[in-house]
Amino acid sequence: MKCAGVVLGIAAAWALTAVASGDDLATRKPGDIVQLAGGEAVVTAMDVQPLVRNEFSDRFKFDCFGEASLNTLRRQEKLDEVVAPGKTEFEKQVLLSHWAHKRVKHFGGPPPNAPVDALGILKCVDADKTFNCGYIAEVLREALMSMGYVSRQIGLKGARGDGNGDEHSVVEVWSNQYRKWIILDPTLDMYFLKGQTPLNSFELRQEWFYNKGQALTIVIGNNAERRRTADMPIKRETHAGFGTLELNANSLGKFLYVDYVPATVDGKPDYGQMFITKDKLCEGVPYHTRICPKDPATEPYWPMQQAALTLTPGDAATIEVKAETMTPDFDKFRHRVDAGAWTDGAPGEWKLHKGRNTLEVQAVNKFGVEGAVSKAGLELK
Repeated sequence: MKCAGVVLGIAAAWALTAVASGDDLATRKPGDIVQLAGGEAVVTAMDVQPLVRNEFSDRFKFDCFGEASLNTLRRQEKLDEVVAPGKTEFEKQVLLSHWAHKRVKHFGGPPPNAPVDALGILKCVDADKTFNCGYIAEVLREALMSMGYVSRQIGLKGARGDGNGDEHSVVEVWSNQYRKWIILDPTLDMYFLKGQTPLNSFELRQEWFYNKGQALTIVIGNNAERRRTADMPIKRETHAGFGTLELNANSLGKFLYVDYVPATVDGKPDYGQMFITKDKLCEGVPYHTRICPKDPATEPYWPMQQAALTLTPGDAATIEVKAETMTPDFDKFRHRVDAGAWTDGAPGEWKLHKGRNTLEVQAVNKFGVEGAVSKAGLELK
């Protein structure tokens, strides 16, 4: 599986006319008053996700449109039918996680010389072979990628076992709906909420170790059954030759170390590029030695599929627009003005009129997956 081999595309569109001012209105807040060549304006809306690149984002290469093995996986497993009941993007992603959980029927040690790609794993599954969490996570990662969703495998290491060792593998997927990375655990068929917001691995780690998990909601299965950490142990399926999988305190304790695993050109885990989140709680618990982000809450969690806007006042009542994005398999920007029809491309120039003005821009990838909409609003006096 070679989907990881193409460098992320960063697309941009910009106006050709000269910039009248260096002031970027995209940094302003609602309620701010700005002076334009065409008059005074009040910022009524500014919801723009930034473009962020760092040494950790550059380790990942997610482009995979047209990859034959992913196309086969999507067609063979009828993944479009799997996600069809989902009304939102996140519901579709959760349905894929539930599918991976049910599709790998027997949990246990992998067979000798086990394949590491989804198609090979599923072929062995159909021959009644057993697989553990790392393989189930890989099946989900590739299934998500085949549908145009950006995903990566996450490794976990705790101080003690939970009945299935002291390590675990899960998946993080980029959610345009929530504008953040979110953890999906296909082995246990669950994800985690704080309030109404799904969590990423680091957020879950901090809630468990520093807040005792009191605010966590555990969401199980495609029926979205909700449980609390007080309900643990939460038992899942029983597998012949292994026993019963369950979520218990030691299971959440595996989030002690969180490692982020890029993939090689052929889709295999690239452990040489792996990086790890840890803190003082990890002292005395041996694990891999890898580079650690200085800011683990943000550096591993850069935005994806955004329309990062630079809005510069131009001549008369115009705003010059530059749009950038970190969108794997980028296809196009599209935009609309004043809630009108969507038009392909970034606007380049936004012409204002007296009264309220709105500009919306989003990135779309080659799968047709739409990024979050960036919105700017100005009321010209």
